[in-house]
Amino acid sequence: MPILDASVGAALVLPTDPFHAAASAWLRPAMLARADLVAPALLLPEVAGAVRRATGKAADAELAREHMLALVGLVLVDLTLARAEESGRLAGALGLKGCDAVYVALAKEFDDVLVTFDREQYERAQGVVRVAWPGR
Repeated sequence: MPILDASVGAALVLPTDPFHAAASAWLRPAMLARADLVAPALLLPEVAGAVRRATGKAADAELAREHMLALVGLVLVDLTLARAEESGRLAGALGLKGCDAVYVALAKEFDDVLVTFDREQYERAQGVVRVAWPGR
């Protein structure tokens, strides 16, 4: 079950995002195949916040949040204390932002690929988990 980073979720719902086409092309086959994707529940505020900052509209942020909840096959998981501890360890070890480390920790826990458009996360997580950049 690939781990979906918020950068991919935001790109999917923002037509003006430079990675919109790549996100759509990557997610379309997964949704048609009803493949499971995993993300932390943290995905919801991250995508909503990114959309609000990009468009300046609270209504767009709410639509983006609803779009994430409606994604076929998306499994949102809670940030448990154990996950938070591992995320904190990875944030310190890899020099990642805290939220980015949560996605890396999930990829490690689920032993699956982290799909992201976040360059820093992509570069720093390699060697710890498999990382993919759709369209590359």
